[in-house]
Amino acid sequence: MNSRRVYRTVAATSSRLQRKKQHFYRSLLVVGIAGGAVATLSSKKSLAEVPPSKEEYRNLISSQHRQITQSREEPGVYAWGNNSGRVVAPDSTEPVIKTPRRIPYFDGKLLRDIKLDQNFGAAVDQHGDLLQWGAGYSTDNTNPVPTLTGKNIISISLSKDRILALSRSGAVYNLPVSATEQASGPKPHESSWLPLWNPQSPISYKLITPNSLNYSEKVSSIATGLDHILLCTNKGRVFSASTSNTPPTQGQLGVSPLPPTPPYELTTLRSITQIACGDAHNLALAQSGRVYVWGSNASGQLGLEFTSETPIITEPCLLPLQKLYREGPWKATRVAAGGNNSYITVDVETSNRLVADTLAFGQGIHGGLGNNRWTHAQHTPTRIPGLSGLREYDEVRGVTVPIRLAELVVGGTHAAAVLDNITQTMDGGGGRDVLFWGGNGSFQLGTGKRNNVPVPMYLAPLGGDEGGVVNRFHLAPRGREMEQRVHCGRGATCVFSSI
Repeated sequence: MNSRRVYRTVAATSSRLQRKKQHFYRSLLVVGIAGGAVATLSSKKSLAEVPPSKEEYRNLISSQHRQITQSREEPGVYAWGNNSGRVVAPDSTEPVIKTPRRIPYFDGKLLRDIKLDQNFGAAVDQHGDLLQWGAGYSTDNTNPVPTLTGKNIISISLSKDRILALSRSGAVYNLPVSATEQASGPKPHESSWLPLWNPQSPISYKLITPNSLNYSEKVSSIATGLDHILLCTNKGRVFSASTSNTPPTQGQLGVSPLPPTPPYELTTLRSITQIACGDAHNLALAQSGRVYVWGSNASGQLGLEFTSETPIITEPCLLPLQKLYREGPWKATRVAAGGNNSYITVDVETSNRLVADTLAFGQGIHGGLGNNRWTHAQHTPTRIPGLSGLREYDEVRGVTVPIRLAELVVGGTHAAAVLDNITQTMDGGGGRDVLFWGGNGSFQLGTGKRNNVPVPMYLAPLGGDEGGVVNRFHLAPRGREMEQRVHCGRGATCVFSSI
């Protein structure tokens, strides 16, 4: 009996010791875990107390700043729209590219100029050499290929099947798009720094040279339609020529009857500062702010009332803008054209402030008039509400100022406007707003949808973020080395890093 009592006592004591031991270990474990948690929280708190850098703050709060920073760190070309000729996406067989996509060949590259057609593309690299690609050039190469080299090209323009290139010296080159025609056509002999040696050009081209240029006068800008070209000199004179083998027939050359030798001088035009061409019509802006028009008026793209007896205007005619602005002084500041559409920007002085208007006229069935109407033909210049009367506050001057357009580019049926809003290019740089509108049959507006848009609209950021009025695409303004520019072609659009 006593032995049993002793056993029970020993067993109970042993059990109590075991429970105390387990409790001790559990306490150590809890303390260890708690200590680790405190250490972790302390570490996190310590890390959180490190303030974000100025750059990190900007990236957090400003989609605009992120876009500008990325565009400068990763220059290149974004393109979208018709890809039937493998122009906007040379490495893809997709017939259309619905949203902006980078062309890998141009990654890290700066360009002087770029132009896109649905069948061929052309660009000028930072050295002034011409690059070509697309099915219209050759089906053997998908990447851009150097063609016209060593000419120091500064800008290019496209006609139906030709590329027109302007060199820094003022020479204008007219070459076929097709690689086959470049190889088989007549090749001129070129001058050389070596005496008695005039090598033959490796490709076929023609020079378009006005014969009556004065001393120090040279061609400073060019513009093209489907079958013609305009040349404007640094002295304000304008010349025209055909880009095809047969003369155009819709009055776009501006001379009647035609002199025997092209290019033809338009002697009624003087002190011209800017030229623009649609498919078969032209606009010229004089230093005085007056605008001249000529060519086809089938859709009212000359801003003149259409009549069956005068569907074309064969010589430059003054556009009567004074009918629109009777209340105060006005001055046209920019002209642009493409397809069957025309655009003008005008500064108007009202009683108490300066107003900047953007006017459109011509074909509106694709939404190109930008006034939320689908007018077939509009001959009276009409204001684009989304691009007229805009103002912003200038913190430096302490006043509100009008927002003009920094650039207005027009394709076959669509257009884009870059606002000249106040930007800071060095510290915390803001970008330029850009708006698109018009035809979208080939997804050339970059919205991802195919419907035409009759009013200027913002595009989503090129990086793929969801777009909107606040989070919208901005072009990088001119910095130390580059700026972003936009181009609208025939059924295609691109944004490129320009030197």
